[in-house]
Amino acid sequence: AGGAGAALAGWVALVVGLAEWPIADAAAEASFVTAEVTRDIGYWSLVGAGGMGLLVLLLSLLQMGRDGHAGLDPWVAALAAAAFVVAAGGPVIPQGSADLSWNYSSGDIGVDLPTLFFAGRAVQLGLLALVGVVGMLTVRRYGLGLAAGGAVAAGWLVVTAATDQTDTPIGPGFANPGYDDLQPHSVTVVGMACIGFFLLVAIVMALLDSDR
Repeated sequence: AGGAGAALAGWVALVVGLAEWPIADAAAEASFVTAEVTRDIGYWSLVGAGGMGLLVLLLSLLQMGRDGHAGLDPWVAALAAAAFVVAAGGPVIPQGSADLSWNYSSGDIGVDLPTLFFAGRAVQLGLLALVGVVGMLTVRRYGLGLAAGGAVAAGWLVVTAATDQTDTPIGPGFANPGYDDLQPHSVTVVGMACIGFFLLVAIVMALLDSDR
């Protein structure tokens, strides 16, 4: 449940951050005319859902303890944790003439992006790394569930974006700074593929240990 809560909170953070982009543009245009830009029930419902996801994650972490089962293979757990860090770091790699500062400020982008856009990206990628590292390095089945649940939303974004399921595919963290297209960075794709592989290996090994 904690992993799913983290996945939900991260997805909501990204969506809210993206929503703030056109809202900021509309607010700038509204300053020249008599108009008001509002955030209605759909926006606040999303914020509430994200808050609930964070609450579930925190409650899950507070109740973390030994589950009475054999631990995970430490090497597999360590490799899975590293894969989470790689996947979370992939979307922050600058492309073209961009630099790392474009991950937290508009800089020379040419567009004045709202602060919540950068915050939303950071929250999603930070939660992905958090559940992966904390979950897998507990080397327990609870942590395996935490990591697997936390990877669901980001994994789905990578799969749909990498396979062109939509006209404007969005990967984890939206896109890399200085992107030419919205395809996820190859580092992100490789990281998520490794996450899936090592999680599968850990699950199979845990099931085999249960039969002994």
